Amino acid sequence: MKKILNEWNKFILKEASQFRDIIRILTGDRQNIQSVGMMTPENPDAQQLSPEDNARLIKDFIRKLREMNLGYKKIRGKFGNKERSFIIPNISREEMVQLGKDYGQEAVIWGSMQDGKMVYEYIEGDNTIQKRDIVLSGPDVDAKSDFYSQEPGGPEGHRITYGNDPKTGERKAITQGPAKKFIIPFFDEEYDFEEDGPGEGILSELNLVTERQLYEDTKRRLKIILKENVTKKSRWQNRRIIKYNYSKRVNNI
Repeated sequence: MKKILNEWNKFILKEASQFRDIIRILTGDRQNIQSVGMMTPENPDAQQLSPEDNARLIKDFIRKLREMNLGYKKIRGKFGNKERSFIIPNISREEMVQLGKDYGQEAVIWGSMQDGKMVYEYIEGDNTIQKRDIVLSGPDVDAKSDFYSQEPGGPEGHRITYGNDPKTGERKAITQGPAKKFIIPFFDEEYDFEEDGPGEGILSELNLVTERQLYEDTKRRLKIILKENVTKKSRWQNRRIIKYNYSKRVNNI
């Protein structure tokens, strides 16, 4: 039991340090990091691939990042399906957009330091759909069962380990909580990002100014949602964008 407790304490310290480093990167608290990209190479074109095919994509993506002399941190998450993703420090917006296209991703996330904080863009193709300047973590986020990102080590959910107490010989259980999680709250009106004007090299948020534009954008997203074998992540993202756009439209009328 003592051995299990010691191993668990070491794990807690390691994971706390690892998660703290991830949050420091994402919140712009590392002076040597001025931009951050986040993406997965898995399931291109919103089609669910086999674990073997996704493993090959991960291997190729790592090769590509090294070829570009880019560092990275592996993370994981769940967006309908389990997903392996990467945090990529000091990557340009142009490079991030191209990687998204090369690996068939509907969207990528890219952040840059602006006025002392990291501002993130949700990018589809070349267009910034929305911006956010906050990263959420804590008990409420840790409790999420879907649509979150997570540090790479540790259990994905609660895990129970059993061992014998060295003093009493009694068999006891140790409950291990899940590895820490975080989200960037895109398409949540509570965290709408306001700015005086677009920064240099930054596209302003997609502005659906007419009912016709809103209708065409919604129709395009519904077509994606109704495709066969489309990933749960794609359906969730597109439904959320539709809901957000209509909500903003109604509030602006």
